[in-house]
Amino acid sequence: MRENISGKKKKILLVEDSRLTAMVLAELLHKNGYDVENVATGEEAVEKIMGGVTLDLVLMDIELAGEMSGIAAARRIIKSRDIPVVFLTANTSGGIIEKIKEVKAYGFVLKGTDKAALLSTVEMALKLHEANIHARMFERLFENSLNELYIFHPESLKFVAVNRAARKNLGYTTEEMNVMTPLDLNLEFNMESFRRLLAPLVSEEQEQVLFNTVHRRKDGSLYPVEINIQLFDYEGAKLCMALVVNLTERIAMEEELKEKDTTIRAIMDSARDAIIMLDGQGKVIFWNPAAEQFFGYSREEVLGKDLHRLVVLDERLYQIYTQAFQHFQLTGEGNAIGKTIEMKAKHKDGREFDVEISMSALRSRDAWHAVGIVRDISERKQAQEELENSRKQYIELAEEAPIGILKCDLEGNIVYVNQKTLEILGSPSIEETKKINLLTFPLLVRYGLSRKLEECINVKIILYDCANIFMYNCAK
Repeated sequence: MRENISGKKKKILLVEDSRLTAMVLAELLHKNGYDVENVATGEEAVEKIMGGVTLDLVLMDIELAGEMSGIAAARRIIKSRDIPVVFLTANTSGGIIEKIKEVKAYGFVLKGTDKAALLSTVEMALKLHEANIHARMFERLFENSLNELYIFHPESLKFVAVNRAARKNLGYTTEEMNVMTPLDLNLEFNMESFRRLLAPLVSEEQEQVLFNTVHRRKDGSLYPVEINIQLFDYEGAKLCMALVVNLTERIAMEEELKEKDTTIRAIMDSARDAIIMLDGQGKVIFWNPAAEQFFGYSREEVLGKDLHRLVVLDERLYQIYTQAFQHFQLTGEGNAIGKTIEMKAKHKDGREFDVEISMSALRSRDAWHAVGIVRDISERKQAQEELENSRKQYIELAEEAPIGILKCDLEGNIVYVNQKTLEILGSPSIEETKKINLLTFPLLVRYGLSRKLEECINVKIILYDCANIFMYNCAK
């Protein structure tokens, strides 16, 4: 069975005004696997085709009943639809043959010819039309490709075809490109060196040649390109096809990414905090200079290693971390993500120190990565401990002092009072004593103590303001 591209029987419209001839031809075509529809006039044929009926071929008598001849009908049909037309004729005069050629029909069959010749002509017309469809399709693909495409002879190097993208980018017309060669676009090669480049293709040692170079436009400007050349057969001859990719945007993007990467690395390398990145398996993939200084491990020593095995002290914590990281791998979530935690870390030399870690999650290449910013807080912790010790010592001394000691804020509210003060004042408790405001308590106001205290507070404020002004001026 003869089928078209949709898998159905190929359908032929038979235009023949002789009922007997139409019956004979229709029976012959049916027996040979074609679906046939018959009309008697050119007007009917045009009406059917204009109505959108699906056809694969029109087999049409030139001399038809009605006002429209087969030639006229064929012109109308071909103008509106891409359908192959084969003529039936008993007249093979020069005038008729010329008209058939003008219409661009797919041939003609003499009436009364043998069946094999008719079937052969029909089959050939269908195959030729199919080949023409494919040729036009590939021609459109070639011409409309976004990349530059060139076809040229491997010996003469003359261009056979150059597509629209190439012509537009280069600034040459089709006529100008027809007398040019790849050497006119590239100063890197001469005839000898370019043929040496093509030699592996011509000898079939390689299927393609890939290289980067620079093309020159008609106006003299240059642009970087990647060229892939392949050899193919066309009607018994060898031709080269070059696929040319303009690298201008790619190189600009690479330069921009490189610049951003350089900036980010400069920031990370100069950061005083350790910046560490772990991949989906918990292995170190980034380790900045501050991390080297904090932990004592060089970048080469730690990349690809399990960080927590190196720096975490508590084995129990390590086991908890391992379980938590398995959950993080799947979801990017974890108890430590988005939080700042304090812990003890281990230096390469074995000493312990206090760190503060801020963790965040980063999705990259379909996997979750953990990014940690680590700060050495040993000095801060030491200062806090010293301050706490001083406070404890102060409280112990104040509590055991043989004199009354109390402390107030700038508004005169009591914030601390020792036991001796309670005894002197005869106060029942600290809470009751703190209810007294030293600036407004009547007894203290009467004896002028409140005024003296207020003067001291004001002097302290003035000294504080003077100190701020002094520091501001020094900074300027």
